Amino acid sequence: MSHAHRDSNFCNKGETYEHYMFKHELAQQLNKLDYHTIEPYISQCYQYPDLIINNKFAIEIQFSNITIDNIKNEVMD
Repeated sequence: MSHAHRDSNFCNKGETYEHYMFKHELAQQLNKLDYHTIEPYISQCYQYPDLIINNKFAIEIQFSNITIDNIKNEVMD
């Protein structure tokens, strides 16, 4: 993959290459520890979490700055 493409959206999901690679590496490491990881679509909230671990825990990877108030608003919506 060329460097020009690395800065553009990746996989048509609005992810950067760096975001995707971090998510991929995290999933690989969790799988080595016998955690089951998937990237599902959750119809109840019309979103894709970055990873779901053992069908219990959702993980979102956030590289941009975000305030606690923004997180609270997202959780409450």
